[in-house]
Amino acid sequence: PWGWEQGAVEGWVAAAPLVRGMAAAHKVVYPPYWLLTPATLPPMRETTAPAGRLRHLARETTGPVLKDRHLAEEATAWQAWLAGADPVELPPHATYRAIIDLERYACAYPRLTVAQGRGGEINLRWAEALYEQPEGSSKGHRDEIDGKYFIGAGSAFLPDGPTRTFFSLWWEAGRYLELTVRTADDPLRLDRLDLVETGYPVQVEGEFTASDPRLTDVIPLMQHSLAMCMHETYMDCPYYEQQQYIGDGRLEALATYVTMPDDRLAQKMLTTFDDSRLLAGDILSPFPAYNRQIIPMFTLWWVCAIEDYLLWRDNPALVRMLLPGVRTALEPFHALVDARGLMGVPRGWNFVDWVPDWERGIPPEGDREPSSVLNAQFVLALLAKSRLEEAQGDAALAARDRATAQMVMQAMLEAFWNEKRGLVADDLAHRHFSEHAQCLALLSGLLPKAREREIARHLVQDTDLARTTIYFSHYLFEAYYRLGAGEALLQRLEPWFALAAQGLTTTLEQPEPSRSDCHAWGAHPLYHYYASLLGIRPASAGFRTVRIAPMLGSLTRLQGRMPHPHGTIIASLDIDDKALQGTITLPEGITGEFCWQDDRQVLHSGVNEIRL
Repeated sequence: PWGWEQGAVEGWVAAAPLVRGMAAAHKVVYPPYWLLTPATLPPMRETTAPAGRLRHLARETTGPVLKDRHLAEEATAWQAWLAGADPVELPPHATYRAIIDLERYACAYPRLTVAQGRGGEINLRWAEALYEQPEGSSKGHRDEIDGKYFIGAGSAFLPDGPTRTFFSLWWEAGRYLELTVRTADDPLRLDRLDLVETGYPVQVEGEFTASDPRLTDVIPLMQHSLAMCMHETYMDCPYYEQQQYIGDGRLEALATYVTMPDDRLAQKMLTTFDDSRLLAGDILSPFPAYNRQIIPMFTLWWVCAIEDYLLWRDNPALVRMLLPGVRTALEPFHALVDARGLMGVPRGWNFVDWVPDWERGIPPEGDREPSSVLNAQFVLALLAKSRLEEAQGDAALAARDRATAQMVMQAMLEAFWNEKRGLVADDLAHRHFSEHAQCLALLSGLLPKAREREIARHLVQDTDLARTTIYFSHYLFEAYYRLGAGEALLQRLEPWFALAAQGLTTTLEQPEPSRSDCHAWGAHPLYHYYASLLGIRPASAGFRTVRIAPMLGSLTRLQGRMPHPHGTIIASLDIDDKALQGTITLPEGITGEFCWQDDRQVLHSGVNEIRL
């Protein structure tokens, strides 16, 4: 009913408190009460933008887009209408389909104003790209539409005569719009179509340049993908689930820390997952959500994400508030450790990465028997928790976590180490080997030096390991940083360098054919530009000291500005004939060290000259 948003509908019942169960029977409400609390986030942005460029106009409303059906003479008026010029008037008993290209990914409320058209129907659908097959599998080049099929979601609008402005009740997402119109006995006038774009009010302050222009060329694409997945929560993707997942959220938060001073969305992510915790300790993997999906490995990444926050932001009170939940969440994993010292199979969906040969993203045998990949993640979470405990002054719990981590790692090596390959096998039968198991084992720092060297050599050289895909490459890059393998990291960035040539304006969910064209976990190289290539990382809680250990690989120049809780870190580095020189500027009160090969230089607040 028109006017509902102003409360003008007759017969609506005013809101009233609702009490269920025994409390309702006795007319008593027991504390704690549900109360409104102050908002922790700023209002979402609202920016009006034109609807884009007309790519195709035809009379049929279904089937593939065929360029020989394009109505070129009428298309001129439609394009002018899209740009805000005169309305388009459609005759009775007519059908039209317009394919509109926004030429970039957008999250927006569509707003369509029409007049007349009683009895007709207007459908406005959104899609990330058009498909090469009618069943919707492969998308091909994202700029191309000829011969492809539009498969999308959206709204149906029913004009009833007067001038009306239709809009969706929730924002839509994608790059392409399909506007189909069917008129009845009355003509229809299309007055205006525009978009009210929305999302978190992102303000990027990080800057990065390098001697390889491919690194900087892809930055806008990654930043745009991150922005499209930042709303009232971080999101895995704006087109499909629109859910906040822990695995995605950790990587999105890390990209936020190095590019933006505003960390309110990261704080909300960490506390929201704490609120999702069940009595048994399980963390719900997407939350807020009505379903109870549990990805045990994401619970472990939540613990690591809290340690990230401890290091990258100076807010010990938040960490202290979350620590009881961390303890509760890890206890079910302790209960799974068997007599050998291996963690058994956690209940839930043991997803790790979208490896093509892994069923539902689960490592080989990972839902039936102990897995090295899952055990290694448990070790990393235990070590992260030990450092959280130390930061809060509980040495006994920190010691227990370290001892358990060492025990599990020792059991892992006894069960999964393959002497012939010089690698950690994924499964107990040693039939499967992956980059995942190697990089997680390396990140623990608990490997004997000889085995660490073997794994490092094979991780960089072997081509028959199951490869990390877009999401889990973050952990591979972390391992490369530990090894100082800068050139290997640059080589594995090739899929990101190829995105624009595929017509993409955002990062993919997984290797092609990718379901989602906008998945912000694919923006994690932003983090590695600053934290791995420039090598700027916290050396203590609250980022009060810094360690800068650049990893240039074949690069000859790196420059960057990175937000810090107490100001900005500025780095400018050049290498010529293996001699490194440049400047490092630290905020007031911040000190640290600069590490290059075997050299160390103390850094003080202000400008530091580097000559090594």
